[in-house]
Amino acid sequence: MGRDRSRGRHRGNTRLAEAAGRGLEWEETGRAAVIAATRDWQRQLAEGISFRDLLQRTRLWPGRSDLEGLAEAAAAEGRMVLTPGWFFGDIHVVELDGWMYLGRGIQPHSHDADLRHTADHVSKTMKAFADPTRLAILMWLAQKPASVTEVSRQFKLSQPTVSAHVQLLREAGVIEDKPAGRSSLLSVREESVREVLGGAEEALLKGCRL
Repeated sequence: MGRDRSRGRHRGNTRLAEAAGRGLEWEETGRAAVIAATRDWQRQLAEGISFRDLLQRTRLWPGRSDLEGLAEAAAAEGRMVLTPGWFFGDIHVVELDGWMYLGRGIQPHSHDADLRHTADHVSKTMKAFADPTRLAILMWLAQKPASVTEVSRQFKLSQPTVSAHVQLLREAGVIEDKPAGRSSLLSVREESVREVLGGAEEALLKGCRL
């Protein structure tokens, strides 16, 4: 029991040390950087820069297309708060009572590490589209929903092979199963395709700006 309490104290001390470290980082570096960034953002906004260019994003959050319209309306009606953040990630998005709170992390990172992270993200995102046969299946299904058997017949592939392609497309969120009697049909989710491609585009454009 005494050993368990000791472990608990060590864990508590670790969390306190991490919190203290962050506090020191904020006081020594973060505060001044955020104040400087805030002044710079104010200047750019006065010069007419858009909130998207300020946040360095063409889309706020891949997979959340609903946020785009909310953000545009909030910007037009003066219900948007923009904040540079020291401990943010790439983007900070909160919608609350009709207001949009958007932020971008300004903490400097390793250029090479950021490039590797971006490349890894894009390659994983685009894996579903990387195989010509899989892409052809997706394009064919976009014309009309079909069963795995019909896809197999159309592309002269075994059903296990088709199922493997379909599983990757499912994991990417670009196709779904729609009930059809006792079976189901594979159907393309067009909005999801746009979001996956848009997310990859956003990541690549960000990489070009690093």
